[in-house]
Amino acid sequence: MKSPSVIVRALKEEELPLQVALHLLEKAPSKENGLLYEGKEEGCMIRIYQKKSGEMTILFQGRKAKEEFIRSFPNEPLPIPKSKKIALPSPPYPSLFPQIGSDEVGTGDAFGPIVVVAAYIEEKDCSFLKERGIRDSKQLENDDIVRLFPYLKENFAHSVSILSPQKYNEVHKKKNMNAIKAILHNHTHLVLMKKFPQSVHYLDQFCTPVFYYRYLEKGKETPFSPIHFATKGESLYPSIALASCLARGYFLEEWQKMEERYDTFFPLGAGKNVQDFILKFVKEHGKDALSEVAKINFKNFQTLSE
Repeated sequence: MKSPSVIVRALKEEELPLQVALHLLEKAPSKENGLLYEGKEEGCMIRIYQKKSGEMTILFQGRKAKEEFIRSFPNEPLPIPKSKKIALPSPPYPSLFPQIGSDEVGTGDAFGPIVVVAAYIEEKDCSFLKERGIRDSKQLENDDIVRLFPYLKENFAHSVSILSPQKYNEVHKKKNMNAIKAILHNHTHLVLMKKFPQSVHYLDQFCTPVFYYRYLEKGKETPFSPIHFATKGESLYPSIALASCLARGYFLEEWQKMEERYDTFFPLGAGKNVQDFILKFVKEHGKDALSEVAKINFKNFQTLSE
């Protein structure tokens, strides 16, 4: 039997962790056609609707609808699929000011830390950021980041969380990557919120809000809300673009320290060049040194344990 491409289930308020996700959704600027939230996991779109009566439903749509439903409600059978598909567009949240946005770097690199930054801006800052080409750090060369970073670091209020490879290896034994990112993002927003309580908060989305707050709940973190989640948020909200560049700047600073300590040039990413470098590094510094510079759960390091 073919898995249903659309799964719809009634949703109760208490099923949203700590009521925080519901609070976020109620604060959304737009509730067009009852759509409270729209987010995307790999192979599945997740939407939450609310009727005028207040009743809510959650919809999973796509080739991995079944898998996402099971992840969300592991103790329930699949409901009978609806014959009529629901597909309503959701416009992005407007860019409001003052705003705080957060982004992270380093999660795709086998070596080096994970860095999350939340940055505060006012509307008057937008022209400067645009003139300097401040956008997603992945679209800028490292030389550009290095050149801009000292000024951005000095002139824009921000909060930074840096998770070293060694600490990552300890934490990852109990938490997956998304849970780690959720905790780091949440912390940076909490710090800036205390300084700028009237700000609107944005986050470059890496998982749905429901899962984001679930990670915080399981980790017993104090969750900050409301945050507006957006995929490719750096192209929508200048605070996220600034956070992306600041995070990259801090990442490169830590990277330089790592290279100076071991007197070598570490490869970025997690490709074949990393695979070749690992053998060289272990030969020169020993296998135990890897935990100080690398995320050893990455596939690149599996051959060392075989």
